[in-house]
Amino acid sequence: MVARIFPKESFMSEVLKLATNAAKFPPQAMKDTKALIRDREYELLEQINEREMELLGVRMSSDESAQAIMEFMSKLRNDLTVSMRLLKYIAIH
Repeated sequence: MVARIFPKESFMSEVLKLATNAAKFPPQAMKDTKALIRDREYELLEQINEREMELLGVRMSSDESAQAIMEFMSKLRNDLTVSMRLLKYIAIH
């Protein structure tokens, strides 16, 4: 999360001012505030992940996905065959 943008020339001094000021806050209050922000983001990420997994399950059972996997495996097999031939050639010569 970006709250402020500082010019490159004054970045370090501005950040140090903020850090010095934040260091004066009660530690538990800072932890609690950070947890409130992080928990909301975590919940959203969990929801997104659940939806992604649902969609992945649907996609994996589609004909389109099966075809893509077959094409990938075929290409992989061809690539491995070419690699093995190259290694044999190198070993002989």
